[in-house]
Amino acid sequence: MKMIFGIKKLFLLAKFYFKLHGFIGGVKFAYGLLRSGVEIIYIFKPALDKIKIELINPKLTFRLIQAPDQFDLIYNDYSEIRGDFFAQEDKRRMRSKKEWLAIIYKDEILAGWGWVKFGCFTYGTNKVTEKDCIIHKCRTVRSIRRQRVYVTLLVKLLNDLKEKKVQKVYIGAKDFNYASLKAIDKIGFRRIEEYNSGNIFQRINGHIQGHGTKVIS
Repeated sequence: MKMIFGIKKLFLLAKFYFKLHGFIGGVKFAYGLLRSGVEIIYIFKPALDKIKIELINPKLTFRLIQAPDQFDLIYNDYSEIRGDFFAQEDKRRMRSKKEWLAIIYKDEILAGWGWVKFGCFTYGTNKVTEKDCIIHKCRTVRSIRRQRVYVTLLVKLLNDLKEKKVQKVYIGAKDFNYASLKAIDKIGFRRIEEYNSGNIFQRINGHIQGHGTKVIS
């Protein structure tokens, strides 16, 4: 039964990625996952580092969803892109009160999102404490790309995390995801590690378990 559920989940993940990236982009993304398990991990310390507000796109609207009842208000927008299966799963994850959802709208249309996960756990070889967090599972809607959606989301989110006295913020991207790496570097995150998350079977299992391409335990 678990295997059937895992295969279904993997199929829905593949369907989502092709929907998000388009056919050619989906093929390239799948090839990248097959080819490489290297994760570039970064750190940002909001209390010390400069948050580059000038990078944001002022036409975009940012919201931080911290509770399931707030998630209900944007559920239909999120589910339309993510799919009802994963939207329901993400809503259940929010009930743990250890994960928040950061979202970006453009003209009342959902343009992108990213998840914030709080410690304690291991990310790569880094010990994340209760005063730290990681940003992961970030996505930008294909039709609204090249409008600084990802950069705006990260800058706005870092500013909120600074106000909430978060000490360290971690983020990562696969070594073939040049667009994400460029944006993360531009914002001011500091590279601290290149972590190999294992062979293709281990990475697929990570996707099925809901870890994406990140190394979270």
